[in-house]
Amino acid sequence: MLTRWYVVSVILMLLVPLCVTAGNPDEDRPKLLEKLLDAVDTDDKAAHGKAVERLQEFIDERDIERVLEATKDRRIRVREDALRILACYRGHSPAEPPDICGVLLANFRSKNPRLRLAAAHVARNFAGDSSELLDALVEALDDHAVARPALLEAGTVSEYAAESLGEVGAKARRAYPALLRVAAKGKGRKLRECACYAIGRLALEDEGERPKLITFLVRQLERGETASDRIFAAIGLRASGPAAAAALPALRKAYRCEGVQDAKDRLGTRKMIVEVYMKIGRGAKAALPDLLPALRDRKAEKELRLHIAEFAWSLQKDGKEAWPIIQRIVADETEDRAFVGRLRYLFDDLTAQK
Repeated sequence: MLTRWYVVSVILMLLVPLCVTAGNPDEDRPKLLEKLLDAVDTDDKAAHGKAVERLQEFIDERDIERVLEATKDRRIRVREDALRILACYRGHSPAEPPDICGVLLANFRSKNPRLRLAAAHVARNFAGDSSELLDALVEALDDHAVARPALLEAGTVSEYAAESLGEVGAKARRAYPALLRVAAKGKGRKLRECACYAIGRLALEDEGERPKLITFLVRQLERGETASDRIFAAIGLRASGPAAAAALPALRKAYRCEGVQDAKDRLGTRKMIVEVYMKIGRGAKAALPDLLPALRDRKAEKELRLHIAEFAWSLQKDGKEAWPIIQRIVADETEDRAFVGRLRYLFDDLTAQK
């Protein structure tokens, strides 16, 4: 027997595409918008996601006032989705711009953590031009309420605020001290990870403050109290891309994992550092000799060896030192065949360059 939710899902999947194409577009537009807003209020995740996707495709500047009204709807899903849809809004400079910032600020003050989380998520698109929204994001770094929104990953308001600050760019400069504080001493591992990632993103975008931000991540890499903190610092450096070249000496030292007893911690740190090298590119070629012993070692974890081979491949001719090792692994019939298969495409590409 078909379940009720399956029937609802089928109806919505049929209704939503039709409602955005039927009739006279201008004449029927308000009615179609109402149908789309109603369609998001379902417990069926697939139908919900489809309805939101259609709504995002449909909305333009003609509908923005109605979407702003929907952020006050009695149905929590409609309010959440209306807020997220604001992130897609790219108006055409109307004479009286809609008060999107005011709506977001009101939701930052909501008693419902799902709405505060949605506001923190969307604010990244507007905080660069609003000091009030930037302040709201900074304040939200201390909002540790957990929310489980329908179409976003569950997390805390503070985690989403940290991620959003990382997307604002140089206009978020006055928020840097709060973000550095949270990255070093924030409540919860995930929050510290999000903050370090955000700092790396900002270092990539903000050339003027880049040295200070990279220095902070290097200090965390060198002095982090836990292996997780050191890995989070490496995540931040990975996000900074080629700018992380300034951290190369610290990265090479951290790769050695001196004093790290736990095998999982050593592996996690080394894999992440190799990923940083790949983002740096040729600026990290001096680190390749450090990695070759693990590439040769049959007992080393295969994902680490694959990461190292990929880094050597990314260096092109500057990675030639690793080519004979990769060739021997591919030719060794006693090596794990699945692992060899993943390496073979690298070796075929490298030999083509000779």
